[in-house]
Amino acid sequence: MTADRERIATIAKAEGEAQNIKLTTDARNRALIETAQAQAQATRTQADAENYRIAKVAAALKEVDENYFKDQSIAAFVKLANSNSNLVVMPKDEITSLGQVPVIKKMLEQE
Repeated sequence: MTADRERIATIAKAEGEAQNIKLTTDARNRALIETAQAQAQATRTQADAENYRIAKVAAALKEVDENYFKDQSIAAFVKLANSNSNLVVMPKDEITSLGQVPVIKKMLEQE
């Protein structure tokens, strides 16, 4: 009888441990799934935000004229002139059009 009770107790203990392992594993799996879903949603939200930003920039660029880009070039040259750089790499087409920018044309005439 004692051996039978010990056997039943051992079986009950093993079943309890198995149930505990199953519940723990299920909880970990749910946590992993929920974490992955949250990360996926965050990635979708970031992608939507980036898509919106790109669309806004593209729409804004459609509204600007050629003078905007000339101004950007001049601003870049001002920044370059104020830096310690002494090397500028530019496409040949842009170099030949530098004389059309009034500020640079005036600088070239002074030399």
